[in-house]
Amino acid sequence: MLAKNFLERWHTLDLDAHSKPYHSGTLPILAFIRAKYWIARQLIKPILQRCMACLRFYEKNAIEPWTVLPGERLATSIPLETAGVDFAGPLRSTSRY
Repeated sequence: MLAKNFLERWHTLDLDAHSKPYHSGTLPILAFIRAKYWIARQLIKPILQRCMACLRFYEKNAIEPWTVLPGERLATSIPLETAGVDFAGPLRSTSRY
């Protein structure tokens, strides 16, 4: 059974408990809070889901799609039989230069 003012104290405790162990995962935060209180794991997971620092740090990297290569680059050939230029410059973006 929870105390009447538990939710009020919990909102102030959760932010402090999450930032002091350096935005670590569920278990270190649970250990940090359990040093003083007995808290269920289900109460800690929403803290991690709301933390913007954790969301940015643990965000999955974007997957770059593979490009379609021309047939000349996929076919076997002798060295320097087929050469391509990826970038030729200078490319002028304005008429000032």
